[in-house]
Formats: sequence, structure tokens, C-alpha cells
Amino acid sequence: DSHCVNNLACGSNNCPWGGSDDCCGCKDWEIYDDASQSCLPQACDRDHSDLGPGNEMCCNRPGEPCQFAQGDCDIDSHCINNLTCGSNNCPWGGSDDCCGCADWEVYNNETETCLPQVCDDTHPDLDAGNEMCCNRPGEPCQFAQGDCDIDSHCINNLTCGSNNCP
Repeated sequence: DSHCVNNLACGSNNCPWGGSDDCCGCKDWEIYDDASQSCLPQACDRDHSDLGPGNEMCCNRPGEPCQFAQGDCDIDSHCINNLTCGSNNCPWGGSDDCCGCADWEVYNNETETCLPQVCDDTHPDLDAGNEMCCNRPGEPCQFAQGDCDIDSHCINNLTCGSNNCP
């Protein structure tokens, strides 16, 4: 890096003419600014053009984790707060991974965090085949709740039935 001007970094096999030469350039999460002849962080918000398909680094730069439905993340630490890095779950489709909530959680816009779903008789998904409403860790389904798949999804000595929800 000491061979490069301003805040450019020495790359690896990254010269425009190809081959195995190393050239000075920007980090993956930066863009080159001709006016200042230096690398600047990319803006990383919902309007950023690279939040769409294939962008590996827009939100993965140090100190700026991805928010809900942003990506493309690789690990949970690329996500803000308690969000987790999903798999093939970005709103634009494709094989990109975006930050989101576990199946048994819902996103809260106010707190920008994932919160457990309410799992009681009033939950709309208890009748609609939701596999995860009561199957979250430490909170097994109670009597007449579901949708369970195995007995361990049920509290105490209850057993998981078959097509038997009220």
C-alpha cells in the first residue's frame, strides 16, 4: 500500500491489462473518485444501484452492516442488529443472500430488529400451515397449536398429530 498514492490499496492480479501484475486500486466496498484521485466509500442505502443482483460488498464494509432486505451478505456479522444472513432471499430474486429474520421472527421497522412472532390462538398463521410459529427454540407448541412436524415441537408429553389443528 505504501507504493500507492492517497488511500489506494495494492491489489492482487487486478491490473486492467490482465496477467499477474498487481495494481493500486480501491477496496471492494469503495469507488474511485476522479476529482479527488482517491477511493471513497460507496453510499449504501436502499437507493444504491448495487443493492440489486450480484453485489457482494455494498453493505459489507467495516462499520456499515446491511439492513433488512439488503445484501449481498455472506455471514451474520454483515447484518445490522440481530438480523441474520439468509440464503437466496433478496427481494430482487436470484441467488443473492440478504439480511433478514429467522423463520419464527418478524421484522420490526421501528427498532430495526427481529422480534419473536406472537404464538397464541390469535396468531393468523396458526391456521395457515406456518411451520415455524411455535417451533422456535425453547417455545414448543401448546395444545391445539402448530404447525408441528415432530413430537419435540410440542410442549411436555404432547404428540404431534396429523392434519388435526382446530
